[in-house]
Amino acid sequence: MRSYHDATPAELQCHAGIRGGYEQIRYAVDMLGPVTCRLTYAGYTQLGPWWAYRMMDPYWRLYWNEDGGATIQHDHGRVDIPGLRAVLIPPYGRFRSSCRRNGLGHLFLHLDLPGLPAAWIRHHAPLPQVLRREPTIDGVLAIGRTLLASPSGQLRLQSAGSNALAQVLTAWDGPQASDLGDHARLAPAFAWIASGDGLNMSVAGLAATCGLSPDHFTRCFRRTLGLTPARWLLQRRLDRAAERLATTVDAIDAIASDCGFADRFHLTRAFSVRFGCPPARYRTRQRAAGG
Repeated sequence: MRSYHDATPAELQCHAGIRGGYEQIRYAVDMLGPVTCRLTYAGYTQLGPWWAYRMMDPYWRLYWNEDGGATIQHDHGRVDIPGLRAVLIPPYGRFRSSCRRNGLGHLFLHLDLPGLPAAWIRHHAPLPQVLRREPTIDGVLAIGRTLLASPSGQLRLQSAGSNALAQVLTAWDGPQASDLGDHARLAPAFAWIASGDGLNMSVAGLAATCGLSPDHFTRCFRRTLGLTPARWLLQRRLDRAAERLATTVDAIDAIASDCGFADRFHLTRAFSVRFGCPPARYRTRQRAAGG
């Protein structure tokens, strides 16, 4: 059996290239932190001309319509949602929905993707996309209405959502240190927030999870996301509150407490600034809009 020392120069060069690629991938994963897909809500409704509202939400949306007739508008144009095709809408953007016909069957999934910074999403995946056909996506969504009521069905829908997100993110060449900056140092704080355990923590507490002083933590944050940790933490608290309002029947007082707000009044004031309406009205709109 030939050993490593018996390899030819060409084989050594190939091995070095493979190892270099592995090291780059491992470094990229370390920079990003764990990227996971979580299905937070799924449902089915029938659209009509009433489906006309503004979207600016912290989660991804995956749509599957039974026919054409619905549109998502954005600042640079519009995306017509074709029948029997998957359409993925990214978070944090400003979009407007419309529908020209009554009784249009509409399956919708809300997906959370912890591990990717909001600034990265806005830069690399800012607009809605009609996905290319894939059996792992289309085959599941085509029967998605029948999967909503069972745990196994919800897992299949989550798998379809993961594959849809992977298809969009594949267009990205790969993580570079210049894209992610100090994200590796901040990964523990991101993980705490993504799990929900860090929503009630102070900035100093989050800095401690990263082994950084509050000042160093703040500098890393500014370089990476362009905003202060306090501002980012407020956004994540509001994002989680919005998710809870849209997907649960929990009392607003309980949501305020769980998401790190002193009381319902403080949540309402910050929420109205971010989303343009108080929590109760936001919940009503989300239920009426059907995804």
